[in-house]
Amino acid sequence: MKLFNETEKVIAEYKERVNKLDLQEQELHAELNALQEEHTALILDQEGANLSERIYLKSQAKEVVGKSEIVNGMIEELGEEKAALRMEFTPLYKTALNEDIEAKVGKYNINSIVDKYRYEMISEIASMGKQMADQYHAIAPDIHELFEDEKVIEAFPQVRYSFNQDHWKPTYQEASKTVLNRNQVFEALGGYIPASIPKPKDVK
Repeated sequence: MKLFNETEKVIAEYKERVNKLDLQEQELHAELNALQEEHTALILDQEGANLSERIYLKSQAKEVVGKSEIVNGMIEELGEEKAALRMEFTPLYKTALNEDIEAKVGKYNINSIVDKYRYEMISEIASMGKQMADQYHAIAPDIHELFEDEKVIEAFPQVRYSFNQDHWKPTYQEASKTVLNRNQVFEALGGYIPASIPKPKDVK
């Protein structure tokens, strides 16, 4: 089962483009860190330096500050590019998700599963019921020959009620009004087996 065929294609394209921006951002941050270290070193070097050296060091420090400002500006531009990329891809995500959900509706419609197993369940129950009914009707004449005899009934008044077809049907202990209700189906749709449906002992 694969749900997000079209969406995954768009995500892959987005990640490819955003990863390039991330790489540039990492490089710029590395450059910024290096410039900050260089600036700190230039400030420290000014201590104890003579006038000529301080002028040079201040000039170098100012140049480093200028470069840092440029790098910070480039980092901000990358942030704007990422924001623009998100805006560009949001409609593409929505379109892809709509395509995938339309495909999902047709491909993964559980109504057919419910109909199939409901019919199989009823068919199996009916088959068992028919076998029992056939056996009941096969033996019934012999039983009724005695149980419906007037003298037997006179001696055993309740005997005519002791052989009833309803007693010879498959046993079903009705725990609820329905075998499966809609809330249980909706819970299963979320990937959970409802707690109200315990696992039978003979099911692995």
